[in-house]
Amino acid sequence: MLFDSFNKPKKISQIDALDRKILNLLSDNSRRKLIDIARELGLSIPSTKARIGRLVDEKIITRFTIHADTEKTGMPIGVHVRVKLNKITEARQNEFIAHLKKNKNVIDIFSIIGQYDLLLVVIAESSTEINKILFKIRHDFTDIISDWETNYIMEIYKLEEYSY
Repeated sequence: MLFDSFNKPKKISQIDALDRKILNLLSDNSRRKLIDIARELGLSIPSTKARIGRLVDEKIITRFTIHADTEKTGMPIGVHVRVKLNKITEARQNEFIAHLKKNKNVIDIFSIIGQYDLLLVVIAESSTEINKILFKIRHDFTDIISDWETNYIMEIYKLEEYSY
């Protein structure tokens, strides 16, 4: 079982239809010009800037980012790895998560509920490299990994397209 923050209260921010439209516009293109966003919303530039600033200040927007084509960046192989943990302490879990975060090939780490505890997305230049990466993770944490399932990503049809 993973140690988690399910019981930590989170502040719920109030967002309106204009905030949702800003989130959708920035999700589509985080480099979109302020003047274009303001025009689309029918607001002034200062008002639009203030709304975006508030969304950032309230941590509704946590970062502005890109999606890169991993194949074109030399990392065409991707796998989903489901990890089941066993006999784990909070310290050992933190060590495991920190180790995964430092690995440049592990691009996503999710705590999940179900048969497995974690879902990882791992990318690499080749299947040989994926094999080495996954073997090292399993070898280094054999004491806490009780089960493991790997699925090769064949094709991506949709990736992180949220609508607010």
